[in-house]
Amino acid sequence: MLPRTAYVLLQLMNEQMVFMGGRMAGVVVGLWRRDIMVWKVRTAVSLEDYMSVMNVIFTI
Repeated sequence: MLPRTAYVLLQLMNEQMVFMGGRMAGVVVGLWRRDIMVWKVRTAVSLEDYMSVMNVIFTI
């Protein structure tokens, strides 16, 4: 009886993890899409600033 209940608990945990993972993925995709929209609105000057900042980060 104990192994069966443990198996059921494991299944429930697995489903919960998948559910949480799906929600996290949705949030990440939503943020990513919003970032793309913001990036499209911004000008090339801000893009150059971003690249220079990234260069500084990588050189350190």
